[in-house]
Amino acid sequence: MNRLSAAILAFALMLLVSPRAKSDDISSRQRRIDNLKKDVELLEGRLRQNEIKQGSAIERLDLVRAKITAEKSLVKESDREISAYRDSIRRCTREIRTLQARLDTLTTYYSHLVRNAYKNRDAKIWYIYILASEDIGQAFRRIGYLKNLSATMSAQARKIAEAREEMKVHRSRLQNLQGRAEAIKLKRQADLKALQKDENSEQKLIASLKTNASKYKKEVDAKRKEVERLNKELERIRREALSSAKKASKGKTAENVALSKEFAANKGKLPWPAEGPVIQGFGVNTYPSAKHSLTMKNNGINVAMQAGAKVSAVFGGKVIKTFDVKGYGHCVVISHGGYMTMYCRLGAVSVKTGEAVATGQAIGKIDTIVGETYLHFEICDPSGNPVNPELWLR
Repeated sequence: MNRLSAAILAFALMLLVSPRAKSDDISSRQRRIDNLKKDVELLEGRLRQNEIKQGSAIERLDLVRAKITAEKSLVKESDREISAYRDSIRRCTREIRTLQARLDTLTTYYSHLVRNAYKNRDAKIWYIYILASEDIGQAFRRIGYLKNLSATMSAQARKIAEAREEMKVHRSRLQNLQGRAEAIKLKRQADLKALQKDENSEQKLIASLKTNASKYKKEVDAKRKEVERLNKELERIRREALSSAKKASKGKTAENVALSKEFAANKGKLPWPAEGPVIQGFGVNTYPSAKHSLTMKNNGINVAMQAGAKVSAVFGGKVIKTFDVKGYGHCVVISHGGYMTMYCRLGAVSVKTGEAVATGQAIGKIDTIVGETYLHFEICDPSGNPVNPELWLR
């Protein structure tokens, strides 16, 4: 195999193998983009509902912040796409230039051959070329060479031309993709600016508590008292659940220790209990205002969802309690050895106390409570302390 044929083969292999090697990355990126788009659409719907019902400024700010986070992620994904497209275009361009140079060399050779053939078009010259052979074997080889030379070179020229045309098509496709990615990036940047403007408007609305205290003080105080009451109720439930888990573990210490270790080993790998964006994170969430600053503690995370959407267990374990609490709807607590997970704001529960559940098993469906539709999810360590779920979920 000569160097030209080897180059053609190598390039063909690159075209065939390289896209497959990167297909997982491309499909993974596309899944992330699709999920982010779904999050944005869900949040937009929730914001529209908030406007229609004239909901609280706190809820709106949570939704806008979550939407901004999703949009920022989309911009980053667009940047990655654009970078990948540009790299591909550069690679294809280099290959095109390399093969074009080889094709030019071959074309020059063809031109030289044609000119010589024209100058020596007298058939006697070819006969002399054959008759000048040192032996009969060389004569036959020269005859074969003359017969096959034109066809061989033409075939190679066609292959190179086809490869060049294929590269042109490939480059054109990548350039089109780059154009679409650039358009996406510009759109996302425009969306981000609009969202930042919305967030500023919400911050101004909350800050107006200072000058409109009589109008907003009741809303702020009521929201703060509601959150404090719910946190106290959930703290009591966590203590009860922890006590129940310890009692249930008697006689099964080794089994619970093993399950607890297995749960801990999966930190950062647990599946999400539901599909949707986080609208309120773990810990103290601060809402800017002037005089009446508002802080609310969240012992878990709140995930925006569609009413009726499925909620699933993040790990195998045992249901140790199902209960109702005002403002949080139906709740389910699952023990995973020493660890516990809690799922609240369910409208329907499909498991019962004492039932064993598997990872990914549906435990209920989300409900709309007081005009808000989201899952409240918590993880407690063996000491009963709430931990940040986002550090445990993949």
